[in-house]
Amino acid sequence: MDAATVAARPDMADVTITPETLAAACVDASALLYILSGRQYPGICTSTVRPHNGSGGWGGIDLQLYPIHTVIEVKVDGETLGAGDYRLDDRRWLVRTDGLIWPSDQWLHLADTEAGTWSVAAVHGAEPPALGVSAASRLAAELAKERTPGATTALPRRLTNITRQGVSMTLVDPATYLDQGRTGVPEVDRFIAAVNPSRQRARPAVFSPDLPRRRRV
Repeated sequence: MDAATVAARPDMADVTITPETLAAACVDASALLYILSGRQYPGICTSTVRPHNGSGGWGGIDLQLYPIHTVIEVKVDGETLGAGDYRLDDRRWLVRTDGLIWPSDQWLHLADTEAGTWSVAAVHGAEPPALGVSAASRLAAELAKERTPGATTALPRRLTNITRQGVSMTLVDPATYLDQGRTGVPEVDRFIAAVNPSRQRARPAVFSPDLPRRRRV
């Protein structure tokens, strides 16, 4: 999703919004929807991690990146291991297959090109589904309208118990929606409910003092 995609939406045809406002709305919509969807779709990222504090030994090491798509490079003592010296299990566990063990610790103050260090570079993460991209586009459009004088937005307003032409209405504070993990825009909230029905603010994870630590570069 980008500003050009949002500007091309049919519901934006009669609205004049500055490019700066559109760009800011896209950034904010992506960040908000990322949080409300339980941080499940960070996009595709490349990271280098440096496991330490007893993370080595036989078997596999949990890189704590999920899902991993590709292991780009593994260095031990500054030397790059061959692709046949390890394998990736369950899209997160790095298993050594060359008969040796992973180092139990390393010198983090040194570059990973030096002896006494090791590192893993990997491509990981998940792109949002098409429904999520559509929801982000709609939310960005509504945020941009909200910030444009004279434009009408579907976002809930900060008004309560008002009367117009003899008709009483109660409008809910937007903060109430966010506290409940919603935005107040039906199209967006349907996506959130579908992928994060329990309103988690982060992907579930298991933490234990026995799990290895790693430093991300």
